[in-house]
Amino acid sequence: MAKNFIIRPGRIKDKKQVLEIWEELMEYHIGISSIDYEMKDDAPELFLKFFENNVRSRNKKAVVAEEDGKVIGYVLGAIQERPPLFKTTHHAFITDAAVLQENRNKGVGTKLLEEFASWAKEKGMKYIVLSVVPENKIGKDFWEKHGFQTIMLNQRKML
Repeated sequence: MAKNFIIRPGRIKDKKQVLEIWEELMEYHIGISSIDYEMKDDAPELFLKFFENNVRSRNKKAVVAEEDGKVIGYVLGAIQERPPLFKTTHHAFITDAAVLQENRNKGVGTKLLEEFASWAKEKGMKYIVLSVVPENKIGKDFWEKHGFQTIMLNQRKML
């Protein structure tokens, strides 16, 4: 599979297929860190609204990979404002990215990232930022392979 896929902007009608990919992603992340990924009961409905918002907004982006009419991966992201003291006032931020497990390691994620990066560049962004859980070896390896570097570490103290 994933030999003849296309990359295109996400559409509202993609939301149920994207939701299935998101649910697979969340299941994986819950296995890594149940504290960080404890979901509300209505999380799927909230994700659908989040996806729709990314499709409709000028400063947000939804990109999907499709093969034979089926969505097999997606990237969601946005332009984020930084504090006004920095010369670079905005950056692109990837909020969510996933490829169905059976379609990984076939170039799908790379093409999704390239399309998002192209959009961010058109918007005048100098770089893309994202967050990845340190235990997510699959994600870390993918992002590092594509030139992402650790620039900041988030820390947490449980109360």
